[in-house]
Amino acid sequence: MLLLTDNFSTDTSSNYTTSGTWAYDGGNKTLNYSTGQQAFAVQNVNVSDKITAVCSVYITDAPDGLNDYIGVQVTANASAGGSNNGYCAVFRGGDTSNIWLLDSNVDWIASGAFSWSINTKYWLKIYRNGTSVKIKAWVDGGSEPASWTIDTTVTPRSNTYVGFAASNPGGTNTGRLDDLTVTQDDAGIFLLNFV
Repeated sequence: MLLLTDNFSTDTSSNYTTSGTWAYDGGNKTLNYSTGQQAFAVQNVNVSDKITAVCSVYITDAPDGLNDYIGVQVTANASAGGSNNGYCAVFRGGDTSNIWLLDSNVDWIASGAFSWSINTKYWLKIYRNGTSVKIKAWVDGGSEPASWTIDTTVTPRSNTYVGFAASNPGGTNTGRLDDLTVTQDDAGIFLLNFV
């Protein structure tokens, strides 16, 4: 079942609940992140389990420190003021050799080997089902890996928001997020597509 599609051909950023600084980029047709500690831009898709989200990430300025990150999240809520209880697949500042699983924009759970650099477009994919979370990444134009880079156990949640997560408490982490697709196993397809 198609929930919605949004390719940012027009400014639909007002459809997202946000914290931090996010802006529509009409030239690149993307949602851009620039500032904010534990920031997010999310929409409610009314599902919380057996959910997969994939998006493209183009980091334009390297995250400065280990508490800086940018990526995609599932099973979040829309509460501002820090943690919004999502599981996030992110590129983490100070570590260009791994991708990370972040819990609630606060706790670093796991990492997996993946080399990345600024000014390159990548894809991040996260899957959550019950207590299982899996993450993988690949460079744009390359093939999606068959196996997951991170495969770990988490606490189940019933939050139903999905979208983007980022933070730069002490720096200038910026990036363009795009092409978000959200699906749910056995219950149809939910598509949020930012082009």
